[in-house]
Amino acid sequence: MPGSVKKKPARKRTSTKAKASERRVSAIFMILLYIFVALSIGVIGYTIYYFKNNPPQTIAVGEVDSLTYSEDKQYPIEVLYSSNAKQNGERVYELRMNYYIDPELPSSTAGLTSNEVLAQTFKQTYSSGIQFVDKIQFESRTTHVGGLFEASYLTTYTPTNAYYYNTTNNVSYDAIQELSYKDKWIIDFGEGKLGRITQDAENQIVKKLNLATYYSNQNINKFLLDVYYCVESLEYGKQVLLFDLSDYFTFEYFSTDDLKFHVPDTDEQHLYVNILVDKTENGMVNHEQSLFDIVANDANWTYDGVIAEDYWTSHAELNLTIADFELKDSKLSLNEDAIDYYSSFDPKNLDLTINIDLTDTTATGFAEKAFGDLSVDEIVVTSSTAKTFSYYTLPENCTIIANNNVTLEVIA
Repeated sequence: MPGSVKKKPARKRTSTKAKASERRVSAIFMILLYIFVALSIGVIGYTIYYFKNNPPQTIAVGEVDSLTYSEDKQYPIEVLYSSNAKQNGERVYELRMNYYIDPELPSSTAGLTSNEVLAQTFKQTYSSGIQFVDKIQFESRTTHVGGLFEASYLTTYTPTNAYYYNTTNNVSYDAIQELSYKDKWIIDFGEGKLGRITQDAENQIVKKLNLATYYSNQNINKFLLDVYYCVESLEYGKQVLLFDLSDYFTFEYFSTDDLKFHVPDTDEQHLYVNILVDKTENGMVNHEQSLFDIVANDANWTYDGVIAEDYWTSHAELNLTIADFELKDSKLSLNEDAIDYYSSFDPKNLDLTINIDLTDTTATGFAEKAFGDLSVDEIVVTSSTAKTFSYYTLPENCTIIANNNVTLEVIA
């Protein structure tokens, strides 16, 4: 309308209290956001730092096989560990692989069995191995292998203070180079099965955590390290360790039909092999005790000048009682099970003591040939009452003693 004045719409006025409340909420939100971002960066950074300095390790699992070792059998892998727990020599750890290299193919396989084919094809045995003297060390190194914004790390393992040997015709010599992933070994898995193993050079994923991925180079060095872990967990003595090689090597089996190597049909393969482990509490004192007949590249090595091969022997100290004997016509004879069992021990490795208490028995002595051919070190005869105890010729180098209540008589 002419002459009229338009009124402006009234503004909404925000109270000072409302504005202050909004600012407080905004500030709290930003503080929480900063804290969350800082914590996230801290967690990621700590995770990367921790696993860079403490890389996760995959430790192989080995089981002691039910098979008993045989002195006449050559195992594809052998381990000798002189732990020196008794502080009587040098600590030495050795692993040796026994293998064939190139097959010598026969001109004809007609009329030959599988075992005969294998015998004619693989004739020359070689060995390669590693030896640690004093310290057994593997240097673990983790490096960043990802892109600029990719947290990927690779862990490698390198033996330190190690010696490498090759063996041909039972003569060992210093290897020119270390065991390599390029090497191909043809090994005997037993039961007429031969196969060629090659190191798997691919990097295996060990663990993923947040944005970081960790890989382990499953090379020959990792295999050596994991076998050592298993051996450390075993009891002392000779035993057969069942070990899975599939995490470290690819495998091709040899066919006696066409005399060629073939890759197995399935990728999900487990490659079990028997490893002969000889673990002792004693230290090594002579190069002749080594798998390679050489220690620290010295073919004449001895510990502090010790020459005698029998400087120490691993002794089992056993005590038998009258409960291990059979009584017949008042005479005692060691039962056949005990004789068979203890006769399997090398006499040098067995200290056998027999304790006979005559208090509650009618036994008057030992029967003739009471111990079979068993070697006995000492016999102790006791009684709480006066008794006479007779015996025939004792085992060689055996001594017999008695307390004051027992009179000993030798039967001529």
